[in-house]
Amino acid sequence: MLARYFKKDIGRPPSEWFLTTRFWEAASLPSSDLPRWFVDEVDRNPAKALFSYLVHLDDSTRSLSVQEFSKNCFRLLGDIERRRALTLGQSLSLRRRALSVHLWMDSQDAFWVEVDALGISTSEFKGSSNELKRDLVRRVPCLHVERELTLVIEAEPVTITENDLRDMHFFTSAIPHMSVVVGERGFVSQAHQAGLDKDYEVALTSDLLAVPELLS
Repeated sequence: MLARYFKKDIGRPPSEWFLTTRFWEAASLPSSDLPRWFVDEVDRNPAKALFSYLVHLDDSTRSLSVQEFSKNCFRLLGDIERRRALTLGQSLSLRRRALSVHLWMDSQDAFWVEVDALGISTSEFKGSSNELKRDLVRRVPCLHVERELTLVIEAEPVTITENDLRDMHFFTSAIPHMSVVVGERGFVSQAHQAGLDKDYEVALTSDLLAVPELLS
């Protein structure tokens, strides 16, 4: 999106640029922080590497990882409930704008890394149109999916749980890039309410047996 707007030539990405065989990259952890020999070994047999990691991870490390994830979820759930209270009774338009600002603030570090990687100066970006900045979340698919799903979920009078956040993480990654997405019935319904199936031309279902027909 940034390359298009600022007319930066980055070439045509591979057709499956959004997929990776390096399991840690699914959690946005960079390969540059790891020894080259280790990355090469994983690239030779990614399935074996992931299986080995899952099977041989010691319990103390696993527990620490789960605790860290739960701690971050607890913070995020608190933010959601505070935002719910502040925007109670407000229009959808106002709630969408408020959530867009929140997502932009949370994503700034990753965003500026991309700006620097493209060689875009701070002054060049600040001089860009207000339309680009205003519609930034809409132009980044994973943020757009998160925003629209969150608007639907926060409007419902139910308590949001840690498992809901796990589902959200999956949907924000899958919906923009897949032809068919299988999920829990509740989340599939909410994604339909948000119009994400139409926005991204993706079939959403809770029925695993329906996948072959949807792909035909």
